[in-house]
Amino acid sequence: MQLLKKWSIVLSGVIVILAIYFSVFFYCLTPKVALVPLGEVDSSYLFLVENTLEEYYRVKVEVMPTTPLPDYAYYPPRKRYRADKILSEYSLQHFWSHHKVMAITEKDISVTKGGFTDYGILGYAQIRGRASVISTFRCGRKVSERKKKERIAKNALHELGHAFGLQHCDGNTTCFMNDAKGKMSTIDKESMELCEDCRWQIEDIVRGNR
Repeated sequence: MQLLKKWSIVLSGVIVILAIYFSVFFYCLTPKVALVPLGEVDSSYLFLVENTLEEYYRVKVEVMPTTPLPDYAYYPPRKRYRADKILSEYSLQHFWSHHKVMAITEKDISVTKGGFTDYGILGYAQIRGRASVISTFRCGRKVSERKKKERIAKNALHELGHAFGLQHCDGNTTCFMNDAKGKMSTIDKESMELCEDCRWQIEDIVRGNR
């Protein structure tokens, strides 16, 4: 009986050790995303983006300490911040233990697009790039807080989708990778889901990042 009891204790210890080992192993396999607040950002928006990305993409999101918006990215004529300059900052440095970096700000952001020197946008990311940036600034115009948060969540899903490698989806207007073309009405018609084609792509891509 004594021998059986000892073996039972040893077996229980081995099971606990294996459980810890595999928990750490699969945690390390999970893509990690650093969520970086630029300037003051409402904590409810950070919580929203963190949970939305974790639930949909099965990534681990870590909310980082607040960082000041870079002065060199400021565009005085329109009182905006240049998204491309913010992106270059977080593409080349910072948070190297993370697969992706998403910066979030409540300030307006912009890029040069087409014939526009300074075109206001919701978010910006390079396809298969390391960094992305989203702004809450345009999401709350003449809508409820609930609708604003829905737009912020879709924006975050869309830009991280680009960072993982997804292009704009031209075949399905309800897919959140649909190109909004600057129209909030287009975003409001989108769902919180990918279409079947984009879903197959992202499953392959995320597995490849592990």
